[in-house]
Amino acid sequence: MNSNKIYNHLKNYSEGDGVYLENPCSIDKINELQTKLNDKVNGIFVNEYSNFLETTNGAQIENAVFYSDKEFLDKVENSNRFEIGYAGNMDAYLYNVTTKKYEITNFFNTAEVFESFDSLTDLMNRVLEVQGVTKSA
Repeated sequence: MNSNKIYNHLKNYSEGDGVYLENPCSIDKINELQTKLNDKVNGIFVNEYSNFLETTNGAQIENAVFYSDKEFLDKVENSNRFEIGYAGNMDAYLYNVTTKKYEITNFFNTAEVFESFDSLTDLMNRVLEVQGVTKSA
């Protein structure tokens, strides 16, 4: 699934399925995020996260949370890894600038990487699976 497909896929779920989506982020806020990130991160991450924000400005999938533009920008530091969400107090979701991979890490020790993914789509598919989310009829 490419980036746009996973976000459209998320739209097919409802709150009854355990998926809570926000209104899309404004284009101005997305442009601001892109401007701040373009010097720090490769274009793939910026494009994927921008596509996510165009669909929903943050999301909750059962116990897993993906940050809105404001929450994400509040966490951006001068580091080679960006936290984009978490699941309870167990997992943190990060993008690693050096490896160009999305990671599921230990919430309290992000150096401990549990899984890594080539795309935000792959990470979200794994989160849907782990959270046991299935689309209701």
